[in-house]
Amino acid sequence: MNKLKYLLFFLISVQFACEDFINPDSKDVLFEDDAYDDFVELRAAALGLYGLQQDLVEQLVILGELRADLMTLTENKESDLKQIEDFNIGPDNKYASPIKFYRLISNCNKLINSIVAIKPDVVESGIENVNKFDRLYGEAICMRSWAYFNLLRIYNEVPVYFDEISLETPLSADDKWPQGQLTDTLIHQLEALKIVGYEYNTGDDDVWDVSTWRENSKTFLLGQIYLHKSDYAKAEACFLSFFPDRNIYTYNNAFNDTKWKNIFGGVEPREQVYTIVFDKERKQQHDFQSLFIYDYMLKPSQVAINMFQTQWAEGVIELNTVTGEVIFDEELDIQDRIDKYRAKDPREKYTIGTLSTDKNYVRKLSDISAGPYTSDHTSTLYRNFSAYLYLAEIISLPRSVYSGENSNGAYSILENLRTERFGLEFNNIKPVNTKGYYHFFDPWTHEIVEKRPLSDAEIMRIRNDMVIQERALELAFEGERFYDLVRVAKRRKDPSYLADKIAEKFTLERREEMRTVLMDSTNWYIPFPNL
Repeated sequence: MNKLKYLLFFLISVQFACEDFINPDSKDVLFEDDAYDDFVELRAAALGLYGLQQDLVEQLVILGELRADLMTLTENKESDLKQIEDFNIGPDNKYASPIKFYRLISNCNKLINSIVAIKPDVVESGIENVNKFDRLYGEAICMRSWAYFNLLRIYNEVPVYFDEISLETPLSADDKWPQGQLTDTLIHQLEALKIVGYEYNTGDDDVWDVSTWRENSKTFLLGQIYLHKSDYAKAEACFLSFFPDRNIYTYNNAFNDTKWKNIFGGVEPREQVYTIVFDKERKQQHDFQSLFIYDYMLKPSQVAINMFQTQWAEGVIELNTVTGEVIFDEELDIQDRIDKYRAKDPREKYTIGTLSTDKNYVRKLSDISAGPYTSDHTSTLYRNFSAYLYLAEIISLPRSVYSGENSNGAYSILENLRTERFGLEFNNIKPVNTKGYYHFFDPWTHEIVEKRPLSDAEIMRIRNDMVIQERALELAFEGERFYDLVRVAKRRKDPSYLADKIAEKFTLERREEMRTVLMDSTNWYIPFPNL
């Protein structure tokens, strides 16, 4: 863990040499005039960026999950959180403010411009004779690109600056860039980098590789941006690189069954691609345990609970190879079959916990592998299984949308994820085909409720739906659910896809009201406030 200790040491010690630079409480200045003049200061400033990124963790999760269908409010909620869930966000809402993003961006700009002033060849193409300045420059470009990409997902069109930003002059609506212009610029800047990531040689452990920006985290970010702009061929190439030996059916078995929980709480280089680290002893903390347990303001929605409770283990379905009929374990009645086979997804107990008989809580982000009052869980932004499921989403698209080389691979990815990792029967989550008829099952009893032929378009839609559902199961509460729903709804030109799913978590009295709000896609983005 030497590298992790080194990173944590710098995140706290750099404040003495560069206090104004990383001070998250500075309200009036985002940029300091003094330029950095040697590599030690540049490296300290780069590590300071990670301190600023830490301040965004709660905001990212709340905006990415509370606006979606799997997270909801408790009676202890605060008004800012209610505004977020209701899509009725006031200009002073602390979770909707972009100020922390721009503080990070401004300090990235300062660092980038300082590096270019000292070593102007960092912007040149080619990877021969790369040096530590090239690595540092790549790290800062990735951090800034990540901040701008998240701003786009939250606000749609945002002011863009590549120089200093001062709050003495408000951010101007005149400086807003449309989505396409900014995404193309981010892609160009990322692809032009020679190399990403500062090397720190203290041994053979690789914690450093997942807690700082590196080549693979840059590739993940590029994949997300390409997917966001519907460039599926380039997104597929990015996410395919996360499969060992380019084999899309090979998986790391380090996280099978109950070992899945080991992905969360600490640093796990075998699964994590990019993770934000915290250290409570050095006053690097977040508020997840407060939000989910002690103040108990946020909780899993009933939709999330039902999603896990309608998962079935293997052995429920059998096919009669002579007649083509679907049969069940004939020795069991419905209730016995439910007791034996339903709700066996081991991810459930590590994703959703129980405080009391009537209080469920988000366990994944609060107490896995941790003791009471632990407020320095790592926060994983990118991980391998997310890349696998992004790839499955791409190759499950209708051929009219994207025709790639792996068009039949989506089912194989899902099947391997479920059967190799959790022993979950893959047939239990897809309509079973016998003699051209597809069987649809009740999610609670698994009885057949419909049997009919399907068109090719219907089959592709179901396949894609299954991938998005698996992303919900695997990545619940990690900050991506709302953006998954937005992406699919926009691709299908069907706002009801998003509106129906999110409205379902509200009470019957409010469901239609919220569906109407969400049928207007302009409400999917937060109005950019005057700063």
